[in-house]
Amino acid sequence: MSDVDALASVLAKDEVLISGVRSDQWAGPTPCPEYDVRTLVNHIVGWLQVFEAAANERAFDGDAAAFTTSDPVSDFQTARRGRRRMVDRWSRSDGPPDWP
Repeated sequence: MSDVDALASVLAKDEVLISGVRSDQWAGPTPCPEYDVRTLVNHIVGWLQVFEAAANERAFDGDAAAFTTSDPVSDFQTARRGRRRMVDRWSRSDGPPDWP
């Protein structure tokens, strides 16, 4: 499995997991002690936007580390379109760029 295929698989699984979070679980713990479920999802969605922009040779306007949303499921699903563009772009190249 290529790195791009692995990324696509992980992000597809993330979408299933995030879509399945019940309202009473958003404040729950994660394996990252400093992140509850909502904070971890905000982190994932924020950085997904950065990676998608970079894959499509754009800059992300914002601070991915400070990204917050009141509707994380909807924002992840919106970011999914960007994810598909990112994976498609990397599939046509040599994969993800070397990050500085």
